[in-house]
Amino acid sequence: MEFTPLEKAILNWIAEHCDNEPIRQQIFAAYPTERELTGTGSFTKLALAPHIPRAEGKVNMDPNIESDELESGGGCVLFLVDGKIDTLEIYTFGDKFDPNLKSWKLS
Repeated sequence: MEFTPLEKAILNWIAEHCDNEPIRQQIFAAYPTERELTGTGSFTKLALAPHIPRAEGKVNMDPNIESDELESGGGCVLFLVDGKIDTLEIYTFGDKFDPNLKSWKLS
């Protein structure tokens, strides 16, 4: 399983804007293991090698998603469990989410 282009872009955006080095390291080492599409978004489970350091605190850099392909835009949340990134949630503010967006802007 691989990250979608949107998932990759979101994770890279968070890594570029995050000042928490362990979270940055985790983002670059993470790989997807499972993806659930909900109709209005998705949940992607993330895995890490056991030696990757744990992070303190939380991720405070979750970008908004702007796209002509989304009725009202969207957002995302990167969840941590026990100091390790665990799930990337992507959601739309509208009724429908296409996981294969062709163009977007993160802010």
